[in-house]
Amino acid sequence: MVRGRMKHKDVVETLHHSDWDIFKENFNRFWNENVKPYERTLLTLLTAIVVLGVGYLWYSDKKANDLESANQYLAEAKRRLDDGDMAGAISELEYIEDSRVSVPAEMLDANIAYASGEYEQAISILGRLVENSPESIRTDLLYQYSAAQESNGDFEGALQTLERIKAQLGSEPDTSDPGRESSVWDRYYFRKGRLLAKSGKQDEGIKTLLMVSQNSPWSLQARNEIDWIKATPVAPLTTKWAASGS
Repeated sequence: MVRGRMKHKDVVETLHHSDWDIFKENFNRFWNENVKPYERTLLTLLTAIVVLGVGYLWYSDKKANDLESANQYLAEAKRRLDDGDMAGAISELEYIEDSRVSVPAEMLDANIAYASGEYEQAISILGRLVENSPESIRTDLLYQYSAAQESNGDFEGALQTLERIKAQLGSEPDTSDPGRESSVWDRYYFRKGRLLAKSGKQDEGIKTLLMVSQNSPWSLQARNEIDWIKATPVAPLTTKWAASGS
């Protein structure tokens, strides 16, 4: 009997069917030999991954909400401080528990103490912050620390704090040119000149204030400070006249 030839379509379908059967057979063999013995362990691991993923998303969302709340309390405390409501500002700070805003919260606490005239408390807070703060805000903290010392009457201590700032300002400008460009040094010159005058060194204070650039935002304050120093009456010298024996 003559064997009939298969059509091309029948050959292709037969090959495809044969390939699929081989694939299923190989997959089943792989599953039974390599996966099925560890099926329970893999299921447990998958469950743990899902639980950890959900937990991480919940924790991240909670931390984001905590930070947002802390920033809101911080903003409200600053607003109350600006309005002169010291007690209200302090009460807002007490709600802040997120450590990520601890530095700005303590800075605001120091400002509240300073504005309330509690200079020693401000000095205590700022002194702690200076030693533990990021480098990016240390210069501003030192200026605040120096201002608190000045307000507390410790002019020498305030000058010593300024010397710590000096090391962070970079290259000093050419102060022989009063029309030079403004720089970060102008704030330093203003603060130092003011402190020198307050500590009784008026001439040295004026000389330092004149180092502030005319193009600086501190220029007007420096000129006003010089005018105030020159207008301040000098205490009369105590003179003891010797009695004439003649």
